[in-house]
Amino acid sequence: RGVASDPPDPITQYTISPTGQSGEAVIRFDAPPSHGPKSIVRCTIGTTSCGPPWNDLDPKGQHGVVKPIAGLTNGVREAVTLQECNGTHGTKGCDAPVSRYVTSYGPIGQPTLELTRDWDSVDWKVSVDPNGRPATVTVSDDHGFQQSWTTGVDSWAMSGSHQVGYNVNDTFTVT
Repeated sequence: RGVASDPPDPITQYTISPTGQSGEAVIRFDAPPSHGPKSIVRCTIGTTSCGPPWNDLDPKGQHGVVKPIAGLTNGVREAVTLQECNGTHGTKGCDAPVSRYVTSYGPIGQPTLELTRDWDSVDWKVSVDPNGRPATVTVSDDHGFQQSWTTGVDSWAMSGSHQVGYNVNDTFTVT
């Protein structure tokens, strides 16, 4: 179907998934025949280019294309748009852009726990950078105290106090 002057058919089977590495995702798609001398796919995050156009695709069409991208903002839902052009007639040689949304995230930062003795209790403060994806944080001690929270996507902190009594050794843990 199509003649050499037609724009490419729309990109199909487009999916995007975060990798778990800060600001990165993997795009998968099928590039249809370009109906021209080249198959050039441009990628944008919002209005910003994902990088140079992908011009290594087969103009006859290519299934199962996998491309990594970077430059996303952790914890922010962003539109990533693909558009295929065939190298003829400027933008008339391009298909309709297609977008998908992704929220990238990175490895959870190392949690910190600060402890201060206050007479017969221990004041504690826990903090962590979940790096774009909610995390579950649990503070516990070896005398039965345990509390858990789910963070948001940004840096997070919680504090409290736990009565342990006088002349007691206690070990606190954060996970």
